[in-house]
Amino acid sequence: MAEPGSRTARWVLAALLAIGTVVWALSREDQHRPTADPHADAPYYYVYLPSLVLDHDLQFANQYQETKNWYRLGNTPTGRPGNVFGIGPAIYGLPAFVIGHAIAKATDERTDGFSRWETWSYTFASLPWSLAAVWLAFRLCRRRFGGGARALVGPVIAACAGPVVYYAVRQPGYAHPVATFFATWFIERWDASYEQPGPRSLRTWLVLGATLGAAALARPQLALWGVLLARAAIDDLDARDALPGWRWKLPLRWLGAGAIAALVFAPQLVAWKVLYGHYYVVPQGPGFMRWDDPCWSETLFSSRNGLFAWSPAYALFGVALVVALRRMPRLAGALIAGVLLQAIANGAVWDWWAGGSFGGRRFDSAYLAFAVGAQLLVALILAALARARAGLRDRAVVPLVRGGAAVAAIAILGALVIANLQLAAATSVTSARIKGGEPAAPILRRTGKGPIGTIAGWASSLATWPARAAFAWAHDAPLDAYDRVVGAHVLGDTYPGLNSYKDERTAELDFRDVGRPIFGGLAPGPRPNTAVMTGERARILVVLNRGGRLDLRLALEGGGQVAVSWNGRERLATAFATGAVFTIRVDDLRRGANDLVIEAPAGTVLRPIGLEGSDIPQPPRI
Repeated sequence: MAEPGSRTARWVLAALLAIGTVVWALSREDQHRPTADPHADAPYYYVYLPSLVLDHDLQFANQYQETKNWYRLGNTPTGRPGNVFGIGPAIYGLPAFVIGHAIAKATDERTDGFSRWETWSYTFASLPWSLAAVWLAFRLCRRRFGGGARALVGPVIAACAGPVVYYAVRQPGYAHPVATFFATWFIERWDASYEQPGPRSLRTWLVLGATLGAAALARPQLALWGVLLARAAIDDLDARDALPGWRWKLPLRWLGAGAIAALVFAPQLVAWKVLYGHYYVVPQGPGFMRWDDPCWSETLFSSRNGLFAWSPAYALFGVALVVALRRMPRLAGALIAGVLLQAIANGAVWDWWAGGSFGGRRFDSAYLAFAVGAQLLVALILAALARARAGLRDRAVVPLVRGGAAVAAIAILGALVIANLQLAAATSVTSARIKGGEPAAPILRRTGKGPIGTIAGWASSLATWPARAAFAWAHDAPLDAYDRVVGAHVLGDTYPGLNSYKDERTAELDFRDVGRPIFGGLAPGPRPNTAVMTGERARILVVLNRGGRLDLRLALEGGGQVAVSWNGRERLATAFATGAVFTIRVDDLRRGANDLVIEAPAGTVLRPIGLEGSDIPQPPRI
């Protein structure tokens, strides 16, 4: 017997597949090229397929001649052209590639792996992978909340209100669709494992290990969801009395899960070994991962680059998930922990904003968490509407007020979904933001237009308000400083050697716009591009995204005593006269805003401040 709502859910997903296929087939990016063609990162995932299937090697020289190697990745220590992108998406795309290759041969098209049949079959697969993740989310929501086909509402809303829909049809071929699917599958199976009493069987543990390994193969950072296996192991220990001989059976089951996870992930280890000479590497280069200083809060709240700024509906779903901790502590707690671990991993990456990105794309594996939050919110809205209907009969005020709030929530949620879809339609690989850019709120206002844009922009600003307030308090800055400062770095934004941008080791903080929020206690100086201290203390926020050391060149006009501190530590205290120039070396660089405080007599004039950073280790380049 089919489970409640399954047939309806299948029809809905089939309709979404048809609509998505039309969008995928007809969409064009800003330069009028089909979005179905692999762009930007997608060719690097794709080249594994013609290299392995047709050339039977991992030597990308001929494939890069075709794709043009946009990031100019150089040769590795093994002498092969490098590829910092994982092999997993290609493995999962193998059936689609084989079908495309067969059609290409049957139609007498080129068969070197770059016919439209081969590349388009690969990118099209992003859509069914994404819809399959929606189906799995529906299964979990139906199991936990009931409601039959209504359990599909939250998962569909979550997919349409964030980056999932964009990487399904507007920028296909990335790792995100398969990562979304396999992470959702792993979490769904983990949740289902609680349906049976007593410790989990060996089969259940093997399934959990295999799905976790598959998720990590899609994107290695998804291995962090393995924290759910630790929770499962603890719960099995609590139920160990139901398992005779548990002292050796449970450890063997856990080892089996670990072994199969490693086996499923092994293709990535082998690919790293062949390409880079080691079974485990960070192929982007040393220093790419900053575990010592992750920008985890920025990945969630940054007005320019944060998940909640671009997908404000996700902030609502996150709040619903936190509220659900009392009702369903195990599931909600596990999902929140998983999202936070992904935030830490995303924040540790050099380009924590995910380069050219639509929304918080690196939170692909957290889709299920927000789908559950969306379903919880939908359940609350439906319950409020039911009470309101009853209140109409009884003329009760409180249910009617709740009903009005539910209607308002529906309108807001609908506006946020539509605004995200409009933004996705207006964005392509060549217009996705990179190197900071404008905050999300005004972009959502313009793209959404009318009431929809107003609601989306307002919700984006509200979603980032906690971070903006905390930043203003910590740095004695205006409330809008966070919007205008975080994500706009000096000395370069991108990791050198991974892209076509050169490392910017030198820069200058000028005073042509002293009104910027990075400056405090300063006013326009007597000459262009100078500043004058309005009191005895000036504060400058130096926003960085690099480690190592930094040399500051400070030129002053006036006279008296000057004291300079960096992040609260005094670095200079001496007398000065007009024309004095000081070079101050600092090595405790924060990722983000660093506080440079200058204490000197009021009226002291500052000339532009020179900055010179240390080198960043780089991988070889062509």
